[in-house]
Amino acid sequence: MVRQGLLFEIELINAETKIPFKEHTHTDGRTYAEVEPDTDYFLHVRNHKDNKVVFKFSVDGKDLGYVQSIDKSDGWVESGLWKRQDGSDSYNALRFNKLYNRRNQVGDDEYEGHWTGSVELKVHKYVELNEYSSREDVQSSWTPNAEDVLDGLNMSSNKKACNTVQGNIQTAGKKVPSYKLFVYGDHLQTIKLYYCSTVGLIAAKVLKPPPRESFACARPRPAERSDSDDDDNDDDDNDVKEERSAQRRRLDNGSGVKVKTIVRTQTVEYLDLT
Repeated sequence: MVRQGLLFEIELINAETKIPFKEHTHTDGRTYAEVEPDTDYFLHVRNHKDNKVVFKFSVDGKDLGYVQSIDKSDGWVESGLWKRQDGSDSYNALRFNKLYNRRNQVGDDEYEGHWTGSVELKVHKYVELNEYSSREDVQSSWTPNAEDVLDGLNMSSNKKACNTVQGNIQTAGKKVPSYKLFVYGDHLQTIKLYYCSTVGLIAAKVLKPPPRESFACARPRPAERSDSDDDDNDDDDNDVKEERSAQRRRLDNGSGVKVKTIVRTQTVEYLDLT
């Protein structure tokens, strides 16, 4: 997980298994989650500060459209696309969406936004109001970044990259008691976590590429050969000679024409990283 100042944490977890995605730290200090395209996920956050704070989220540069108050006693909290209906709160998961994107033409080091998506957590002071919450139905106004999607779909390269769209998994509704409304005050901290598929992270130089032999592993089989009578070796076993003679008889079909055949078979396994 990404932890700032020993107070606030954020990680991305698989919405189905609840297992965090593996993270890598780049030489520039940024943290990247290695994710699986077409997988639903939740934001997993925690406050270690003694008093309540307000978390504000954005995904791929777009605000999720709500704020969340979290106390130290709450422990880890799942967040996604928030919805309140009939007095119950629930969260819809987000989903890693596979794009076909290009390598940044500006420079190798300026890859942000071309290979990776991002999740940003802004932490603010909690300011309680002297009003109580309403029971109106409401939900997150977030939608995917249309420009990123269009940009990705128009790319001619077949390199894999990711952005975020709405997922399918939803948390169970939780009845929320009446509580005092709040707003967010002074900004305390910003934490940014990047994400991409394995191939995208290799292209962005966050991960090293696998060894060359991992891309193609060829295991040629010995040649299977049936030769003419002139090629017969006196050292050959009699059974082998008889088998070769039988093969020639089947091949020449009684034509009397000597036949020489060489059959080679080869098995090649590929690890496709494009």
